[in-house]
Amino acid sequence: MRRYVYDSDCINAVIEVEVFDDDTYAVIDDDVVVIKPNYRILKDGKETSQPITEGAFKRGGECTSLKRERERFAEWLKEVLANHTVEKPLQEWIMEQFPEQWEELKKDPIGWFLRQSERWHIGDDEVKLLALIAVKSAFYDGLPKVGVLVLGSSGAGKSSAVKSILNMFTLKEGNGAVLWVSNLTKKALGYLAFKDNGRLLKNRCLFIVETIDVEAFKELSLLMTEGKLANLTAKVGDEVGTSYGIVDYPPSVVSTAVNIDYSNDQVTQIMSRFLTVAIDLEARNAEAIYQKIAERGDRAFEYDPVTKYLAIAWMYYTPRTVKLPTEIAMKFKNVITEYNQYAFRVYDQGLKVMKVFAALLGKEVVDEEVYSLFSQKLLRYFLVSAVGLTSVELKALQATSTEFEETKAIAMRLRVDTETAKAWLFNLAKKGLVDLDKDKSNRNKWKRNEFGQKVLDLVVNGYTEERDGNGDLEFAGNMADIYKELKGKQFTLSEFYGILGEEIAEKVLKWAEERGLVNHKMVDGEEYVEFL
Repeated sequence: MRRYVYDSDCINAVIEVEVFDDDTYAVIDDDVVVIKPNYRILKDGKETSQPITEGAFKRGGECTSLKRERERFAEWLKEVLANHTVEKPLQEWIMEQFPEQWEELKKDPIGWFLRQSERWHIGDDEVKLLALIAVKSAFYDGLPKVGVLVLGSSGAGKSSAVKSILNMFTLKEGNGAVLWVSNLTKKALGYLAFKDNGRLLKNRCLFIVETIDVEAFKELSLLMTEGKLANLTAKVGDEVGTSYGIVDYPPSVVSTAVNIDYSNDQVTQIMSRFLTVAIDLEARNAEAIYQKIAERGDRAFEYDPVTKYLAIAWMYYTPRTVKLPTEIAMKFKNVITEYNQYAFRVYDQGLKVMKVFAALLGKEVVDEEVYSLFSQKLLRYFLVSAVGLTSVELKALQATSTEFEETKAIAMRLRVDTETAKAWLFNLAKKGLVDLDKDKSNRNKWKRNEFGQKVLDLVVNGYTEERDGNGDLEFAGNMADIYKELKGKQFTLSEFYGILGEEIAEKVLKWAEERGLVNHKMVDGEEYVEFL
C-alpha cells in the first residue's frame, strides 16, 4: 500500500489517497488489458468519496472556484493512479498470470466452455454451442454476423442455458464482449450503432432477453447481415428526416423468445436470418437441472474474474478469418441441396458458421476434423432450415405418425395445448409435410406423409455421414422399407431380436421409437412390440 497527500492551499483538511498495489482489477479494451489498483480516499483520517466540499474549501485570494478545485483534485488522483496502472496485450498478460488455465483451454476449447457453463446450468449443449459461436462471430472479420434465436415455453430455461455461456463475457468494469439489452427499439439500436463511431458494438454480441419489438428486430437483422441501418430517423439541425447509415462494427446477436408468429410472412422472413433452436425438454437430464437450481445461492450467479479473462482472451487469440476449401463447401452443399435445390441463404449461413466454428477451435482452415464436428453438432439445424422448418415444427413433425390421428393425441405427445399443436400442424400441412383430413364429427386428423418422412429421416440421420457406395444414407435410407414390412405386426421382444439379429433390431426399434411408430406392452409377463 502507498499513501499520497493532496497538496493545496485552498483546502483546510488533510486529504490522502491510499493505493493498494496488491489489490487490482483488470479492464479489457479491445485486445489490451489495463490492470488498475483499488484505492480509497481519506479526509482527516476518515474514508470518503467526496473530499472536496464547501466546508473543506478555503475561499479567498486565488481560491474562488470550488468546481475548479474539484477538477484539480480529479486530475491529481488520475495521475497518482496512472503511476500504479499496468497496460499490456491481453494474451501476454493471460499467459504470464494464468499459464496452466490457458493451456487447459487451448487443449479442448469447446469442452472448456461447456464445463465452465455447468457451474450454472446443466445440459442444452447445442444451445450453448450456438451462443458461443455467436460471440466469436462478433470478433470475426466480415459479414454476415451470426444471429441465434432460442425458443421455448415460459420457464423452460432458455435464458439460463444462454446466460451460462454469455455471462463468461460480461465484465463489471465495462460490458466485456456481451452487451445485455432488456428491450430493443429502433431508436436505441441507432444510438448503439452510431454513438462514439459505433464503438459500443465493436467486438460485441447483443443479448436481447425475450424479443418483443419485431420492427426493431427487422432493423437488427439487416444490421447483423448487411452492416447497415436503412431506416434510421434522425434530427438534422432543426429538421427531422430519414438518415441512412453504414455501421462500422455490426454486432452478432443472441435472443430468446417464448413464441414467434410464423403465420406472419414478414416475421418469418426476418427470423430466417437467425439460427433458430428450440430447447428440447425431452432430451434433458431434468434431475441434474433441478439439483443445480437447488445448489444456487441467493445472489445472482457470477463467474470468477479469471474465467472471464480467459474466455474473452480466447476470442481475441483465435483467428479472425478462416479459409474454407471448396471441396468441404461442396460436401455441405450436396447435403443441403438434396432436400432443397435453392437453399442459398441456408448454404451461406452454414459456411459462415463453419468458419466461425473453426476459428473458435483455434484453426485457420476448415479441415475434415472441423467438418466432422460441425456435422455431429450443428448440421441438423441447417437441414431443418433448408426444408423451411422451425425447431418447434420439427418437434411437431416427430410427434405425428403415418396413420391419421386427432390433434389432441399429437398435442399430448408434444405436451402442449391443443390450439398450439394445431397451429404447428397447419404450418406443416402448408409445407406439404403432413396430410389433413376430417372425421365424421368434422374434427381435424393428421398424418405424416411420404415427404414428411423423408425430411424426418434427413434430420434424424442425415448428419451421421453414414452413406453407401451410391451416396445414400447407409442405414436410414432402407429404414422406411423395413418399416413397411413390420407395419401392423407385433412380436415378442425376444422373437423380434431373433428374426433381425441384435444389432439391426436395436437400430430399428430406436428409429421407430423416435417417430412414435412402435408400442411396447406387457402380456402375461412377456414384453411385446407392436408396429403402428
